[in-house]
Amino acid sequence: MQIDFSPLKPFMNDLLLNLFLVLFPPFVLALFLKLLLIKMRVPRRASGSIASLAMLYGIYKMFMFVTW
Repeated sequence: MQIDFSPLKPFMNDLLLNLFLVLFPPFVLALFLKLLLIKMRVPRRASGSIASLAMLYGIYKMFMFVTW
């Protein structure tokens, strides 16, 4: 006996899209920020920490934007 998950397909597609919207743009911006900071000769450890904090803040803001 198999379970039919087809009624959940629209919900799962929407969930995946929202997850992509929340995680991908802050990740790309944090990567760009880290590369920019390394080009400005900021130490790698500091630039990694700053980029991580920026990514967490971006994820928070995107989450609030998507769930509003």
